[in-house]
Amino acid sequence: MVDKNLIDKLIEIGKKEDFAALETLFSPEEVERKSNIMRQDFQPWYDIADSLTEEEIVALMKTFTIAEKTLKGWKAGSVSPVIWLGIKLKERKFEHLDKIREWVKNNGAHNDWLTKRW
Repeated sequence: MVDKNLIDKLIEIGKKEDFAALETLFSPEEVERKSNIMRQDFQPWYDIADSLTEEEIVALMKTFTIAEKTLKGWKAGSVSPVIWLGIKLKERKFEHLDKIREWVKNNGAHNDWLTKRW
């Protein structure tokens, strides 16, 4: 299960685009231990996204994009939450989908999967 308080913090970071806050969110010992959030199955992300606004989903996608690039052990490849959240936005017919896809491409790690499925 994904910690709701952590999700709220990650959303806030994404809304403010204060990605430097990722470095201080966890102690060095916690960074790798918390990395399992990046490799969840799709269902938890679909369930979480159901309770979020589009703005919150976008903020979370941005934070996960930067986290994958900057935090040790947070690489997720084809199971990145960015993918599942992007699919959810596509299902909602989010009008700025192309804009967030471009942002992810321009700011993401070397993970070609991040924008392939949505």
